[in-house]
Amino acid sequence: GNHGDRDLVETPLYRRLESDDETVRDETFLILGQIRQPWAVEVLKKGLAVELGARRKVAIIAMGEAGDPSLAGQVQRFVNTQGLVLAAIESLGRLGNPDAIPALQKLAVHEDELVQAISAVALLKLGDVETAGPVLERLATADKELVRVTVANQLHDVEHDISRKVLGTLAGDSTATVVRPALLGLEHAGDGSMEAMVLGKLAGSDPDVIMAALDCLGHWGSAAAMDAIVPLLQNENPYVKLSAANAIMEIRGRQGGAA
Repeated sequence: GNHGDRDLVETPLYRRLESDDETVRDETFLILGQIRQPWAVEVLKKGLAVELGARRKVAIIAMGEAGDPSLAGQVQRFVNTQGLVLAAIESLGRLGNPDAIPALQKLAVHEDELVQAISAVALLKLGDVETAGPVLERLATADKELVRVTVANQLHDVEHDISRKVLGTLAGDSTATVVRPALLGLEHAGDGSMEAMVLGKLAGSDPDVIMAALDCLGHWGSAAAMDAIVPLLQNENPYVKLSAANAIMEIRGRQGGAA
């Protein structure tokens, strides 16, 4: 029955890739990436071959989502193509094929710091800590805010000591747009050694930063953190109040219900 189901899905999806409507084609690429089956990967390859220029971007992103290491060769062709560079590098990081490491090492010393950032995170995912670590640590204090924000966002789902260290640096940034994604990354990657720094964020004025800090403390904060959290139950922002209440419940839950 499984093969029959596949036939029912494959033909209409392939037809959608032949649509004149770019939005329909893009949606279809993303659906194929989510399916994560060998037949869907084959349809993705056919679709990529038909698209031209920057129109290939969504197909390349979908290939990263598909997670099939054999796609790395297809994606790597576009790491120097204007408009596709960042998408191709990010997908290589997701595909888990170490054959991409030499190309990514070259890109980690690219003149553009955004290219360096995304290449370094891809290398970290592929296990090349020696190259990735120094690049990420340097970019955590880059002059350009966009570079720092990008590093914070890219490291969200990368569990590694380097990731934790760099996110810790970024969480100490003076700019809320950098601090918030860094704290969101530390929600799962952080630990008690960062508690004092995160508690300091509760005294700020940006509600998004305060809520991200509360999410961290809910995940790994100690009972001692409660003293700083309880006053936020009276905050004028209803979302901050809710986040504070959630953090208190999570910490109490970890303490075995002790008040």
